Amino acid sequence: MRERKSVSEMLGEILRDLGILGVIFIPLDRGWDSNGHLSSLLFGVSIGVSLLLMAAGIWVERRF
Repeated sequence: MRERKSVSEMLGEILRDLGILGVIFIPLDRGWDSNGHLSSLLFGVSIGVSLLLMAAGIWVERRF
């Protein structure tokens, strides 16, 4: 029988998953300008936010 996950483990997984999804889908959905070029500012911001979410997920899971 599997052991139940704690709330901190589930929250950590959710934050890491959101970070991964953000780095993939934000540039694909919102990152293209009218000329068909990828906005480097939006791409950089999405990478930064995604890294913060992943780091927060790891921190939450290890801390609590």
